[in-house]
Amino acid sequence: MKITDVRVRHCQAPVYRSFTNALGTHLPREKTWLTTIVEADTDDGITGVYASRNIHGAVTDLMVNYLKPLVVGEDPMNYERLWRKMLGD
Repeated sequence: MKITDVRVRHCQAPVYRSFTNALGTHLPREKTWLTTIVEADTDDGITGVYASRNIHGAVTDLMVNYLKPLVVGEDPMNYERLWRKMLGD
């Protein structure tokens, strides 16, 4: 299995009221909730998905322009090698 593509998408949703999760009750500081979704496709038809809040701008450019070429063509199951490549070891 090899990674064939990596995509980064930004999503936003309005926040109308406070919410509660495992970390406690959160009051909305912003009017919108921004989320970044990173998807990695493989030649076996499997897509890995990662979502994180508030990754934007320069970090997104770093993922698409620098890290994507390092991981495309690599085996996603060999995560130690991927981390070493991305960290420059």
